[in-house]
Amino acid sequence: CYAYASSKMDSNVSGVINALTPIFTLIVGFVLFQKKPSKLAILGIFLGFLGVFMIIASRGFSSVNLIVAGLPLVSTFFYGINTNLMKEKIPHLTSIQMLSCFYGILFIPSIFFLMYNDTFRGVSLIDFSPCFWHVTGSLASQKMNSIVAVLTLGVVGTTATSLIFYFLLKRTNILFATMTTFLIPIVSLFWGYIDGELISLLQIISLITILSGVYLVSRYSK
Repeated sequence: CYAYASSKMDSNVSGVINALTPIFTLIVGFVLFQKKPSKLAILGIFLGFLGVFMIIASRGFSSVNLIVAGLPLVSTFFYGINTNLMKEKIPHLTSIQMLSCFYGILFIPSIFFLMYNDTFRGVSLIDFSPCFWHVTGSLASQKMNSIVAVLTLGVVGTTATSLIFYFLLKRTNILFATMTTFLIPIVSLFWGYIDGELISLLQIISLITILSGVYLVSRYSK
């Protein structure tokens, strides 16, 4: 969902929407495990979705924009389910065991998918460069750079951060653990700006609105 959305919209927008993870964590906890939210937490939920509404409004209410903006929204909903199930159903597993189970299972269909799509055809270690962010004129070199970038993202941006997240989840409550999403939109906006993406005033206001909602949810939930 994130990968497709980032190909159709600025990545900093996806990062802002990702801040809704604690809100969906609260909603899923209420629906599945009857964890009743307080009135201020409900206000936080309203503010969070108001911020997303503002982001979508800034891009126009076309069906394409609604679908693209909805994809990272769906992802945060799945994060909410994931966090609640891990905390409630498998608290006896260690952080390493959780990580091994999840990504070990994902590895099986993923490797077949990569082989089916000839992802590694024409790729040679001769074309390897540590400066994978540079655009080259060679198709083989550019393909290798793309693969190295994805591997770096997988190791640093997914595996390592997931391990830290599971470590926090084992030692705190689920809402505190998802508070890490406070940093995601800020970092996303920063890197988007470095990469030349435009940041509008409405996006900043949307971010403040969403983070205000997340704060209320995290502060006034049991």
